[in-house]
Amino acid sequence: MQVLEKQGRKHPLVNLVNFGLAGVTMLFVTLLVLFALSHPERELSHREFPRIFFLSTLIIIAGSYTVERAYKGFDVDNGEQLMNNLLLTAGIGAAFSVTQFIGWNQLWTSGITLYEVGVGGSTHTTAAGAFLFVLSGLHVLHLAVGLGFLFMAMFKLVHVRQDAVKAVIYYTDPVERVRIRMLARYWHFLDVVWVIMFLFFLWFFL
Repeated sequence: MQVLEKQGRKHPLVNLVNFGLAGVTMLFVTLLVLFALSHPERELSHREFPRIFFLSTLIIIAGSYTVERAYKGFDVDNGEQLMNNLLLTAGIGAAFSVTQFIGWNQLWTSGITLYEVGVGGSTHTTAAGAFLFVLSGLHVLHLAVGLGFLFMAMFKLVHVRQDAVKAVIYYTDPVERVRIRMLARYWHFLDVVWVIMFLFFLWFFL
């Protein structure tokens, strides 16, 4: 069993996901630095921050909990726990996306758009709003990718649960364990990225 687990840890998927997350991290860090260098506080300071983003943060944190519960369900060969928590994570991902769209609408109606920001009855051409939309939009895009992998995992689980032999093979396969673990890692990553972005955005609205 230890040999199989060691093979799972060395699976190319682990390196692929880690390298991918490193690349995405560099992308978000670069955009956040550029956002800060654009001095967004001049247009955003003391404006109303979309309250829906607070809810978004709570929702995505809940997603980290459910996806971790899903991984633990796989760990103890509990198909019901695995499936239920994958479904909950998918619902949480959808709910998070909805709150993001609501937040974007609140930003837009308050005068913060992709190309300008309304200040004191006038508008200023600035990239501050664009950074808000682009950064949060990229995050939702990556979340959509995560949802795709999530649905693939659920589809496979439904298939193997119909056959007892396939189910045994599924739960003892170190590669399948790696896939679920990498899925959980990706969702935790999305959680951390959003929390950092949320605090970053909030800082410039204070």
